[in-house]
Parts: sequence; C-alpha cells; structure tokens
Amino acid sequence: MTLVFWAVLKKNLKALANSKISILAMLAGPLVLVVIVALGLGGAGEVQVKAGVYYQAQEVEGVQAQAQLQEVENTPSKELAKTPHGTAIDDLFYNDFLNYLNRERVSTIPYLSLPACKQEVITGKLNTCIEISRTYQQISTEQEVIYMPVYDVIVFLDVSKTRVSAQVLSKVKAAFDAYVEAIVRQGVNEVRAKLDEAKSKLEFANNQLAEVEQQLQLIENSLNAIESFANQLRGNIDEQINALERAQQDISNLQSELDALRDVENFTRFDLLDSISSSLAELSTQLSAARNSAIEARDALSEQITSNAISEARGAIARIRESVSTSRSELN
Repeated sequence: MTLVFWAVLKKNLKALANSKISILAMLAGPLVLVVIVALGLGGAGEVQVKAGVYYQAQEVEGVQAQAQLQEVENTPSKELAKTPHGTAIDDLFYNDFLNYLNRERVSTIPYLSLPACKQEVITGKLNTCIEISRTYQQISTEQEVIYMPVYDVIVFLDVSKTRVSAQVLSKVKAAFDAYVEAIVRQGVNEVRAKLDEAKSKLEFANNQLAEVEQQLQLIENSLNAIESFANQLRGNIDEQINALERAQQDISNLQSELDALRDVENFTRFDLLDSISSSLAELSTQLSAARNSAIEARDALSEQITSNAISEARGAIARIRESVSTSRSELN
C-alpha cells in the first residue's frame, strides 16, 4: 500500500514539475501571500483624521475680558479659522490649537451646531468631534478686576472604532503637548526677560545710589575743608586780636613812660609830650576799635559758619546717607 501511494505521488510531482503554469504558481504563490499580508498590515497604520470642531464662548457683560494670552512662537498660520458660513473666530487659543492639530495631520472642519458635529461622527463622516468652550474666571486685585479665560476641550469619539479612537486621542494629546510646550516656553522667555529687566534696573539703581554716596563724600570733604579754613581763619583773627592787644599794651607802657618824663627836673618840652601823648591815645583808640571788630568777626564766623551752617549740612548728609543705606539694603 505504501509503495503504491509513493509511486502515485512521485508521478504527480513529475507531472507538476513539467507544467510551466504549476511552476509559476509555486513561485508566485508565496509572494502573493506576502503582499496580501502586507496590505492587511498597512491598513492598520495611520490614517488622515477628520475632526469637526464646535466653538462656543461666554461673553462678559459690561466688562472687556482680558485674555492675557501671548501669541505662541512658531505659529504656522496667522489666519483666523472660519465657520461654514465664513465667520471668522477671533480667539487666539482656538486658532493656535487648530494649527497644532493640522500639524498632526488632523483636518479640522468648524461646525455651528454641536449635535450636528456629533451626528457626523456617528455616521462615519468624521472621526471625532471636538468641543472648545471658553468661560472666564474673575480675579480681583487691589488695582483692578481681571477676567482670565478658561478653556474646556471635550473630544467625542466612536469608541467602537478602537484603532481610530486611539489614533485621534494620540494626535489631540500631541497637539495639546505642543501647544502647552510653546506656551510654557513663551512664558519662561517672558519671565526671563522681565527678570533681566528687573536685574538691569536694580543694577542701575545700585549704581545711582553708589554715585549719590560718592557725591555725599565729596560734599562732606568740602565741608571739612570749609571748617578747616574757618578754624584757620578764626585762628588768624585770634592772632590779630592778640597782636592788637599787645600793641595796646605797648602804647599804654609808652604812655606811662611819657608821663614819667613830666616829673623830670629841668624838662621843659611839655608841649612835645602833650603832642605825643595825644597821638598815642588816638592810636590806642584805633587799635581798640580794630580789636573789637576782629572779635565781632571771629564770633560771627564761629556762630554762622562753624556752629550753624556746617552742623546742619553734616546732619543732612547723615540723614541722606542713612536713606541711601536703607535703599541699598532693600535692593539687595
């Protein structure tokens, strides 16, 4: 039985080998099978995602809302997204987020009705419907009331289509991550710029305060010089007063000697003594007036310059220096 089966199989194999069509089928069969498998696997890859987008925004009555959002870097398009009726939506987050979705190969179609957008997902015309809503959060400060925008993004999917749903969520997450990264980068750059500006202002203020301290030192040096000069001048006046007093004493002594000549026997030139004595008295009067003027000048100098003006100036310098020191401590 085994010999008969082997003989038949051998005969069929020879017949198959002699047929060109059979040889072609043997060679092409595995290749066709590989192509079919590859096509099947390729169908499970990435597809172009179509997303409907519904946008609604809360309005703040009587108050102009302040978005407080800066334009992110590398925004691919400055054009505003439009509804099916051609109405432009002037919202920075909305337009930037759609731009980032487009980067992720998600084609976006704005819708005016959320139910209509959801229905398109059910019928399979859309892979997803994205709802973007904007509300405002009130923040009160000492100076003003600010309304900060708050955005909610809801993604509607047909969960029965597992592969497409996972792909949509992945793309939406990637768009979110890219947008947040750009916002954070922009915020970091702004904070760094403000810190650099504040640092520059602090350095400028420190330099200005240092210059004020230098000017105060120069003024104090000038006051010291004035005080030194005043003291020197007062010393000179004191020397002049002493010299005048000595001259007056010399005149008094000379007057006494002249008076002694009157008692000398046989001295007859009393007229000459009277003339000299009169001149000495007049000179003594002039010296006394000069001495009194010098004393007044010395007292005025001591009172007006040394005692009052310079002391007040020193007090003002001390107060300014204390204020400068406090300011520098606060800056540091």
